[in-house]
Amino acid sequence: MITFRDRITQEMRRYQHVPISEGDFTIGALVGAARKVHDDKEALAFWQGYLRWMRNAYPDSDAASVCRSNIGWCFGEGMPTQDKDMWVRVCNASHPVFGQASVTPEQAFAAGIAQGKGSSA
Repeated sequence: MITFRDRITQEMRRYQHVPISEGDFTIGALVGAARKVHDDKEALAFWQGYLRWMRNAYPDSDAASVCRSNIGWCFGEGMPTQDKDMWVRVCNASHPVFGQASVTPEQAFAAGIAQGKGSSA
């Protein structure tokens, strides 16, 4: 089974030009790694590894909440519905804006426009 660390390391090879500390990773690498997980057993192992990493890297954070939100962010990056449902089952992941709902690109765009109009620039 491919571990969290293995998947992140594979993805970070694409970001070698990014100045980043050893053991850290980009959100792009996290998205790429999470999108390559397609079954509950691997998702659970990934989740456990990510949670362990987060607790070590940011001991004062609400690690589980951050990890759920970051994995949930991947939902909006073209993740198939069956994989989104898997992440919800395995770790209760939730997109920071849309929660666990499946939205179309048009709905996401409209929500972004609405949110942008409500913010001050």
